[in-house]
Amino acid sequence: MRKKNKVIDITNIDVDVDDYEKEIIDDYDNDMYESVENIAAEKAKFKQLAADFVQKKASVIVRISKQDILKIKRKSLETGIPYQTLMSSVLHQFAQSK
Repeated sequence: MRKKNKVIDITNIDVDVDDYEKEIIDDYDNDMYESVENIAAEKAKFKQLAADFVQKKASVIVRISKQDILKIKRKSLETGIPYQTLMSSVLHQFAQSK
């Protein structure tokens, strides 16, 4: 276990904490936490995990008229974008609009 950094003693300062914060303070006082060797690498790892979670795709079954599918496929040929990607993009733009 690595040596703790010097911390300021705040025991004489009156601070209101909830039960969850008290638990964290108690765990810290009881050496339940450890420093990580490479904080930059840890931050990068968790940043990537968060990005991967947000980027997850889900399959959806939607009933669309044949005419609409043909029009979407025609648009995809005009734009050079695969029709499923085009449909996903349109839905994403709609979802992001306010």
